[in-house]
Amino acid sequence: MRTFRLPLVGMLTLALLGGLGGVVLAQDGESMPVTATYVTGEVTGYQPIKSGTFAPGDGYDTLTDDQYQLEVAWSDPRLPSLKRGRESLQFNHKGDDLWVESLAGTIRLEGPDGAWVGTAHGMADDDAERGRQLTKVMVLDGEDTYEGLHAVIVVTIDEAESPFPSYEGFIYEGEAPPLPDPVEPFPAE
Repeated sequence: MRTFRLPLVGMLTLALLGGLGGVVLAQDGESMPVTATYVTGEVTGYQPIKSGTFAPGDGYDTLTDDQYQLEVAWSDPRLPSLKRGRESLQFNHKGDDLWVESLAGTIRLEGPDGAWVGTAHGMADDDAERGRQLTKVMVLDGEDTYEGLHAVIVVTIDEAESPFPSYEGFIYEGEAPPLPDPVEPFPAE
């Protein structure tokens, strides 16, 4: 059995960034407290809105502006259950029934008290035996009642378990912690 390990790496990164409740960050010589709340979500409904425009390419295909709507039961009531997404995808062929997908999109969670708006980026792997394995990261900013809140949520799909995504991440009160600066690459040998 082949496993997909990116979700674990993504969650470890989020755990390091967010801690288990609160962290203190140094930014420009000042300390700022940041509170992080762990959240999960489970899909309770799905509805396609508009199929994207498909275009074949040389070794890859694209699907532009695929639109959908989900109902998500979140562990934190600050995240509204209505999730709408618009995504563009690129399918890179590995063989007749194998492909790797990359995607980028916009996300909107909307409820009576406000909305969360942001982006999603991810990768998926698919073949006839295993089905689809997807990992993407949503980065959302709160609006209206949720102004000043930010969320980083990892989305995973393992079609061997369920055709719907599961969600794990953090809501940050205050600015989300910055990602660490990259280190220098290895020199050429």
